[in-house]
Amino acid sequence: MLIFVKNKTIKMFSQLFDIHNKYIAASKPQFFRDNFYSQIDWEDRMIGISGPRGVGKTTLILQHIKKTCKKKEKCLYVSIDDVSFPYNSLIALAEDFEKLGGKLLYIDEIHKYPNWSLELKNIYDRYPDLKIVFSGSSLLHISSGNADLSRRAVIYKMYGLSFREYIQIEQKINIAPLTIKELLENHQEIAANLVSGFKPLALFKDYLKRGYYPFFLQSKKNYLVKLKQIFSETIERDIATIYRLDIEKLNKLRRFLFLISETVPIKINISTLASSLGVNRTIVYEFLQYLANAELISLVYAKNKGYKTLTKPEKAYLAHPNHYFALSDTPNIGSLRESFFVNQLAINGIVNYTTKGDFLLNEKYTFEVGGVSKDFSQISEISNSFLVLDNIETGFRNKIPLWMFGLLY
Repeated sequence: MLIFVKNKTIKMFSQLFDIHNKYIAASKPQFFRDNFYSQIDWEDRMIGISGPRGVGKTTLILQHIKKTCKKKEKCLYVSIDDVSFPYNSLIALAEDFEKLGGKLLYIDEIHKYPNWSLELKNIYDRYPDLKIVFSGSSLLHISSGNADLSRRAVIYKMYGLSFREYIQIEQKINIAPLTIKELLENHQEIAANLVSGFKPLALFKDYLKRGYYPFFLQSKKNYLVKLKQIFSETIERDIATIYRLDIEKLNKLRRFLFLISETVPIKINISTLASSLGVNRTIVYEFLQYLANAELISLVYAKNKGYKTLTKPEKAYLAHPNHYFALSDTPNIGSLRESFFVNQLAINGIVNYTTKGDFLLNEKYTFEVGGVSKDFSQISEISNSFLVLDNIETGFRNKIPLWMFGLLY
């Protein structure tokens, strides 16, 4: 019996390594996200990478394996999404892999596996010589409540491409990420140096439409079609599964996402949204949290209100301008500008709503976002206030080009 089990195990792993090799061979080194990659401590015993569909989590993991795995039999990549995955238990997979001398196990799309966090906890405790890297939906933290991984796994949040990274891909120009302090104090000099090498406004226009997700490298023509598919998969698979939504609620949630895409950047009216959907106010708050947790939308709160369930956000945007183009033929220009600004700054800071100006960053800097005709009339008496203007290559003093806020990560 033991010989049979051993032979069966070897046969299954032979199949898994064949699939692993195919994934590695198919991985194209089109772009390496060095800034995000360098933030990860790959020596940790258990690492999680979360993020919305399409941001490049799988690509990053495969690039890491290519770069670091010297002894092929010591590393194994598996995707829970692969129909040929032969195990019905992650613990059994880890046990057999460890017996065969495996050291590094990479598990992709882990959010699709039931009780994944509990099994990872058990693997961590039982097999101290085995390192695990796993990836999954932005909703990982929501579904991990059935086991405490906080003392075991370090989870890194992966975002779509910044405008800086898009420039790097399209122009083959390496630009170091800026801090907000560097940008605010030295934007004139920085812009002058950059615009001598390329034309940022044309690139910026392309980026706003189809540049946030790395799969634009495969086809710009089909980019927005794929993005709409990501919306559907995120709602119908990830959100529906984790929040256990029925068909009626799913249909209303899709409608809700469309309503946000059609809303100009004004304060949210919860009652109006509830009436439009035919639901009560509580459901609207829940929908806002579902979509925000899945990173399909961004919510902006007034200072000190925080991100708490049933706390009213002041504004809601689709998570990135690309999302507006996927859902609308004529997106509102104000929504595009503000969505971009919030998207790029919220990664390394706290963006709040303010009654004077548009946004307050880290409770220190006030920003008014608009076109070239925008003036200081609304924020003239506020210290540390700045105009963020679209369609200008370079700024002057406290007037800063909008595109430059895409250089922060």
